[in-house]
Amino acid sequence: MSQDIFFELGLEELPSGLVKHLAKDLLDNILSALHEAEISYGSAQHFATPRRIALLIKDVAPLQASKKGTKKGPSESAPPQAIEGFARSVGADVTSLRLEKQAKGAWWVYDFEEPGVVTKEWLPQLIQEKLTKLAIPKPMRWGNEKHAFARPAHWSILMYGKELINTVILGTNTDNKSYGHRFLHPQAVTILSADDYVGHMYAAKVLVDFDTRRQEIERQIQQIAVKHSWNIPVDEELLDEITSIVEWPEVMVGRFSEDFLEVPADVLIASMQEHQKCLPIYNQQHELQAAFIFVANIISMNPQSVILGNEKVMRARLSDAAFFYAQDRQQPLIEYAAQTAQTLFEKRLGSIADKTARVKKIMEYLTPKLGLEAQTSLRAVALSKCDLMTQMVAEFPDLQGKIGAYYALQDKEDSGVAQALFEQYLPRFAGDQLPESQLGWAMSLADRLDTLVGIFAIGLKPTGDKDPYKLRRNALAVVRLLLQQPNQLHISELLSLAAKNYTNIAVDSAVLVDLKKFIIERLQSHWHTHYPNEVFLAGIAVQHEELYDLAQRMQAFNDFKRSHHSEALFQVAKRVRQMLGNSEAHDDYAINPQELAEQQLWQVLQEVRQHLANLLPNQEYSMALSKLALLAEPLNMFFDNVFIMDEDLHIRNSRLKLLFAVQQALNAVVLLGL
Repeated sequence: MSQDIFFELGLEELPSGLVKHLAKDLLDNILSALHEAEISYGSAQHFATPRRIALLIKDVAPLQASKKGTKKGPSESAPPQAIEGFARSVGADVTSLRLEKQAKGAWWVYDFEEPGVVTKEWLPQLIQEKLTKLAIPKPMRWGNEKHAFARPAHWSILMYGKELINTVILGTNTDNKSYGHRFLHPQAVTILSADDYVGHMYAAKVLVDFDTRRQEIERQIQQIAVKHSWNIPVDEELLDEITSIVEWPEVMVGRFSEDFLEVPADVLIASMQEHQKCLPIYNQQHELQAAFIFVANIISMNPQSVILGNEKVMRARLSDAAFFYAQDRQQPLIEYAAQTAQTLFEKRLGSIADKTARVKKIMEYLTPKLGLEAQTSLRAVALSKCDLMTQMVAEFPDLQGKIGAYYALQDKEDSGVAQALFEQYLPRFAGDQLPESQLGWAMSLADRLDTLVGIFAIGLKPTGDKDPYKLRRNALAVVRLLLQQPNQLHISELLSLAAKNYTNIAVDSAVLVDLKKFIIERLQSHWHTHYPNEVFLAGIAVQHEELYDLAQRMQAFNDFKRSHHSEALFQVAKRVRQMLGNSEAHDDYAINPQELAEQQLWQVLQEVRQHLANLLPNQEYSMALSKLALLAEPLNMFFDNVFIMDEDLHIRNSRLKLLFAVQQALNAVVLLGL
């Protein structure tokens, strides 16, 4: 009879970034093992708090299905000794063998049936194995134990149905005792059935379900927002982090002096969120208020003391931020440029000042192409890395760009320059916003091109999960930028330009080829949910330099595939491709149509060519494909009525050259006939 599997592992407080992922990954890995073993199961759920990971899998079959198979032995004509040896090797008697006749002869075989594994007997091994395979950045060892985990283990429960499975997991003897909230209910909690787990833990002041706990925090936040007519936006990543550090959340409000509001809002918000895991509060006009939301992990008998304690710590943090701001503003932003010469970007690639000089050369190339104002572009480059030298960015690295833009505006710099200082870092991650201004767009592109070429040139291409310079993210950003707005920029030309700016290292041409391939791979990954792979391959075979143009071609092709006359063109394009194979056209032969079908094809081809000449320069690819569809019928007539490989060499080559001309037209937008 099917039973539920329940497992809980009690731990020292886990790092917030691991709480949810450890529980989910453990469940996923165990479900995969059950599926692979062909052990059926029903619904599944994981639980995660700072002090525990747990899982519940419903209706798990008690036994793996038996495995049937056949082992092949010697042929019918083999000597008796060989047959007896085969029988011994499979642990059977000769009388258990049977003769199986096949087309090429007859062989002695042994039919076997292996009993399936018993689920509850397999569970200890399964749990141990999957725990050791969890991805943990810095596993710990404790006591005299040989095993390692994210944090020391204190208790474990493993049950199949209502039966406790006795084993040792990470040095703990399994029992049916869990433990409640460290302060609100430190006593043991007896778990006799998986169905009791959530309710018993709730009574012990632990919300074990991560999503339920997260929703409870959101509910309390919104309740406070309504009560005070506040606007409290919730950062999703921060909310996950807060949920990972509490078991019984109590949302509270702290306040600070309004004098701190003289400091830039982004600085205050960064201090609240990064250091204190608190949420900023706004009024209905989205003005930052001198208050903050924090989540306690306890219901206090004296809540005011909890609030005062958090306010004291927040005041210290904000005082630091105000001090850094005051120190930074003692000189204009541009004065920090000198310090970039003493700060390394990468030891083989030079300082941040060296990087800025290289970016400047790329911007000098992009400025006329994009119609930018030269003086504004150069000023933006000169200021681009200055804020990296400020105390504020040293304390809050995520504010790079934001602080630069804020300080630039205070220095009365051009507003477009200030905007570009922020936008040079966009997009910061997959799915992030892209620059809105042309200058910010160019700055972002130039900076990433320099980084990609330089890091590839010194042999630090990403391997496996290791990507310390975030080259995959940078390459994806280049792709998204080039797709964002109309441009005629060539990838190879941009990479070559960036490579020439490196005077202290040699950038081999093979490096640039490899880097271009790396960028195209990011493009394919970026598009995998938008276009089928055959659409991508058809487009990239024709155009792999101008990504914006490639996007227009692929969109047109994807739309054309859904039209009623597309299939006829695809089929005939495939026939052309198969007929020509790898042969080459001979320029010394002229196209001289003889029969009616080839004359008609030649006439339609010339009409289509004229259409293409007018449409392609304007990227009217949808219309171009519809005109190419005109070739389908005359091509079918040509194949049905004309013998291409005529004995007369002149006629044969004329017809082949006609097909080459047709193929050239067919591939004008994308590679048809794949």
